[in-house]
Amino acid sequence: MVLNRTKEISSVKVGRHYYQAYQDNEVYSIYGIPYAHLKMNVAGQPLIFSPPVDYASTSPRPLFDPVDKELDQVSYSNSPEDFPACLQAKSSYPRSAACQYLNLHVPKSAVENTETSLPCLFFIHGGSFMNGSNRSEEINGDYLAANLNIIVAIPNYRIGPLGFCDFSQFDAECTPNNGFRDLCSALRWLQRELASFGGDPNNITIMGESSGGSIVSAFPFVKEAKGLFKRAIILSGIPYAFIEPEESYQRSRDFLSYCEVKQPSELYPPERWPDLNQLIKGFSAEDGIGSGTYTPSTQNDILEANPIALMRRTHQRGEKLQIPLWCSMTKDELAVLTKIPTMAENWGIEGIMDEGIDESDAAWYQALREAYLERMSPAEARSQVITDAMIGIPMEWYAEEASKVTPTYFTRLDWSSAAQKVSNFGAFHTSDLYLLFGNQYAKHGTYFFRGLVTSKQYQEVSQEMQADLKLFMTESHLRGTYGQESLADYSQQDHRIKAYDSPTRMRPVMDPDLRELWKAGHFYKKIINEAAD
Repeated sequence: MVLNRTKEISSVKVGRHYYQAYQDNEVYSIYGIPYAHLKMNVAGQPLIFSPPVDYASTSPRPLFDPVDKELDQVSYSNSPEDFPACLQAKSSYPRSAACQYLNLHVPKSAVENTETSLPCLFFIHGGSFMNGSNRSEEINGDYLAANLNIIVAIPNYRIGPLGFCDFSQFDAECTPNNGFRDLCSALRWLQRELASFGGDPNNITIMGESSGGSIVSAFPFVKEAKGLFKRAIILSGIPYAFIEPEESYQRSRDFLSYCEVKQPSELYPPERWPDLNQLIKGFSAEDGIGSGTYTPSTQNDILEANPIALMRRTHQRGEKLQIPLWCSMTKDELAVLTKIPTMAENWGIEGIMDEGIDESDAAWYQALREAYLERMSPAEARSQVITDAMIGIPMEWYAEEASKVTPTYFTRLDWSSAAQKVSNFGAFHTSDLYLLFGNQYAKHGTYFFRGLVTSKQYQEVSQEMQADLKLFMTESHLRGTYGQESLADYSQQDHRIKAYDSPTRMRPVMDPDLRELWKAGHFYKKIINEAAD
């Protein structure tokens, strides 16, 4: 389906609310619906490090007020440019701690016929836990809503220190992992309101990519999220990207020191927020861990341990999850970081790799590097070690443990365009979003996915991935290969995955010898030890 990108603006009444909708063929896109707001202290300042308050018509208005005063009913009439993303350094849009808004992309027929009960995709954006918003072009939900006849919900949520640092040591009002709390609030809003849009509140699939995928990998164990979703899709997540309390406390103290304040309350006043945007980025550079600076913490009311360990504990107790999971990644994930030095620096690759390798692992790491060098060139080996260490191996371990307690499927995007191959980026991190969401010419897609041959292959792979998405959202499994009606659970695949390519086929997730070598290192031992706690 080719969408008409000329948008018509119309006012749509859903239940007791009016919404300003941007109509794109048969889809209504409604931007900036508030699902929660921040609590205020006695001085009238927003508690930016505290849990959100679910939005209701009787609640105080959020800081960013979307009310159209000329209508009798509450009316949400934001344009895509009006409502804020969370505080961060890299956004060209308005930014605020009061960022609890979501976008809905809804088939027109569902709004007009309340008898429908469509499945809903709840997508959590990535951005290294400190960047990103629901307005990135490649994750626009118009095409998916129209092509798959589903509802797509994409929230903004608190990220960076607001979303994941733990300042509870300074103030009992502060809580860790507020990004998780915002997302649970958005899911509760969907539970209350989705039926009025023609959606099924009992058929919500959560999907996240990169740091969003890391969050989704933990959601089956988040008590506050229990009963709020039915299935989960983890795209290029890092299921071990969680830190223990003491490290989180120290990082929070260091952040306040970097901001030259003694208490988190000194950052409450909104007039401090513009400076905070740059301080968030500056601290991640000084911290030396880059993308690992603002990772969520464990051993709290949101999350007990890292998700791989929790999967293992669940199996050890003889329990089942009953939440179908789909894990997916791209073949070349972080190859781009070895080609563009500034990106490697921003991600803090060297710091993350050094932190993850124990001193006692020196001989093991040397053996690992030599094993890769036996199979590929030095440049390819470095790229692949980083990709496997940060995403490939954690995803494989997560899928392996998950398949013991719940139906689990594992796929990988192997296809890359001619432009991707020439640039030596391959199937890079986030490239799967262009194919899943169908936004071929959004952002970098205008360069990587143009041309007749590329376009034909792109459509072929994109259609296969979207067919799997619709099947998973409705029947909880994926299409098979080689004439099989459905893909077998990962536990039955002998470490083989469905590789989206032209054509799609089954391939080993990685060389068996390399996989076993990774299990001999500190990474795996740490996860096993945490599972035993």
